Amino acid sequence: AISMTAFAFVREPPDARTPPRASLLAQLRRAGSLPRQDRPFRLFLTGRILVMLTEIAGPFYILYAKEALGLPVSLAGTYLTVGTATNIVCTYFWGLASRRLGSKRLMQTACALGMPAPLFALCLGALARGSSSSTALPFALVFVLLAITRTGTAVASMPLLLEVAPAHDRPIYIGFTNTLVGIASFANSVGGLLVEYFGYEVLLATAAAFYLLSFLAFLRCPEPLSDQAGE
Repeated sequence: AISMTAFAFVREPPDARTPPRASLLAQLRRAGSLPRQDRPFRLFLTGRILVMLTEIAGPFYILYAKEALGLPVSLAGTYLTVGTATNIVCTYFWGLASRRLGSKRLMQTACALGMPAPLFALCLGALARGSSSSTALPFALVFVLLAITRTGTAVASMPLLLEVAPAHDRPIYIGFTNTLVGIASFANSVGGLLVEYFGYEVLLATAAAFYLLSFLAFLRCPEPLSDQAGE
């Protein structure tokens, strides 16, 4: 609430490059045509939505640890603390990496690092077979990888979008992207259905597939993106 209040009092200077005001209907029509007309933006949008869909397994890792690995629920706080600490530490290093790698390669790297997380969880489940003593510590690596990936994609996503979007059209590009990504976040509720009808193995394999597809989408993005934007 304090953050929202602070942002509400920020006065943004007018941008001479901003296009004239248009009706909501006109903006929606134009926004819908952007992915068809702008290939770099289409690839970015596809990758960004796929990154959001990887979170389909996010709420279930703790439950998986309890039910498939036999780990005590009391470890939930420990794993979440490990993830939070990793998030804080790696934010600084992702910032340094973004200057050297660029936003596109940073996003690719983050997606590549996220892929092993659900696969490693699957391997631990296969090895555990009811014995939790040998999996409690290794399972923390899952939360480390997830935190690294989430932080990396968060650091890279907005700069990458700004590279894709033409300067005079950035408001509509950003608004359209945030709308679709927000809608995609609701698809994460499907994770519960996958667990109920197909089990944790299918859920984790699906998350790994989304990581792979997002990596491939960002891999196909032209480079440098800023030179290709708007084509």
